[in-house]
Amino acid sequence: MGVVGLLNGHTGRVWEEDVSRDGKMIAGGSADRTVRVWNGKSGEMLNVLNGHWGEVNSVEFSR
Repeated sequence: MGVVGLLNGHTGRVWEEDVSRDGKMIAGGSADRTVRVWNGKSGEMLNVLNGHWGEVNSVEFSR
């Protein structure tokens, strides 16, 4: 599978992304010390989780 879209928002390298089981949300963890959550269909950013002490190198939706 190739690139299917571009999610904007992170200002640092993205270390990991995960897609919710139903495909409705995508989360990304980044060197900018945030987790960002996007709408899985439209790509609209839904939330920014701040306050991490360091880079966020792992994200995962609960199954």
